[in-house]
Amino acid sequence: MKVKIEVIEEHLKTAAAKLVSEEEAAYFADLILETHLRKAPRMNPLEDTVADLKVWAEAGGRKLKVEVDKESVLLLDFNELAPALKIKYIHDELERRARKNGMAAVGFRNSSAVITLTPWSEGLARRNLIGITMFNGGTRGCSEPCR
Repeated sequence: MKVKIEVIEEHLKTAAAKLVSEEEAAYFADLILETHLRKAPRMNPLEDTVADLKVWAEAGGRKLKVEVDKESVLLLDFNELAPALKIKYIHDELERRARKNGMAAVGFRNSSAVITLTPWSEGLARRNLIGITMFNGGTRGCSEPCR
């Protein structure tokens, strides 16, 4: 079945906008599609995105919590939510803090898995920032077979 990329992007934006702001949903959909187009053959970022959306949809009132908020550092507790839906917020904070202070770091814990780091670094590169992205597993990291 052939589906136009624009149709997939619109579906992702619509689904994500039910869970986060429209701006965040559009940013998320754009980066996820870019990741899917550049993906390694063994990965399926769109499939993983559907899982991220499901985690948020079934959150039962769980919310993101800011644990540390300093001039150049932000630490977030995702309360087992998928961090990709808040990627715009994180990139906005990194850019704002880095442009003001020369460098910035955001860490998060207690999240569901991050399957690929591409959107995390790609979004920063688009803003002419240098980013180092790392992930060590998450709350349910590799509870299913790791890809």
